[in-house]
Amino acid sequence: LGVGLFVTYFPVWMENRLGFTGVMISGVYALGGLSNVLIGPRAGRISDIVGRKPVIIAASAGVGLFMAATPLSGGVPWGPFALFFGIMGCAAARYSAFQAMLTALVVGARRESFMSLTIAIGQEGFAVGSAVAGTLYAGIGFPMSAIIAGGLSVTAALLVWIGLPETLGHEADSEQAIQRTRSQVVHPAGCGPCPESVTPSEGVAVR
Repeated sequence: LGVGLFVTYFPVWMENRLGFTGVMISGVYALGGLSNVLIGPRAGRISDIVGRKPVIIAASAGVGLFMAATPLSGGVPWGPFALFFGIMGCAAARYSAFQAMLTALVVGARRESFMSLTIAIGQEGFAVGSAVAGTLYAGIGFPMSAIIAGGLSVTAALLVWIGLPETLGHEADSEQAIQRTRSQVVHPAGCGPCPESVTPSEGVAVR
């Protein structure tokens, strides 16, 4: 929802308010993409060390602060470049850690349904945010949209802090449990060429 509120009219605001050309706006988004590529993998490695939850909270708070500060960057020519670089970097860090957390929140048999539902709800939030952004832009302008979007991102950080568990240690425990379960599987008699398939009366093991 917050991303939809922000990005829909961000280029319009840069063009109308700051006088950015199409090439300059493209440069802003290109720099944001570079930030995503540079920071995302590094944030993933950090989350493997310190945990998913701290990275998600810090990155969500960073996205919110950078979004809310964007309207203040109008007086500095390079301001939108720097802030959007920060927004996309924090967003990449949040996404990688959040995806890792989601895969550990449910058992494997329900993981695909859970991930699909999460993606669908995220797309719906983006659609609603984009629709609301038009009304806000026409009524009170982009700065208020950016502030509300930032507030929503900070709210997401609070929700993760309060409502979601840390999954880093549980991921390892779950993998070990799966390996133990697989090693303890007993094949029924007659299943094929394995020791468990031979009954005691046969006296030999099939190899």
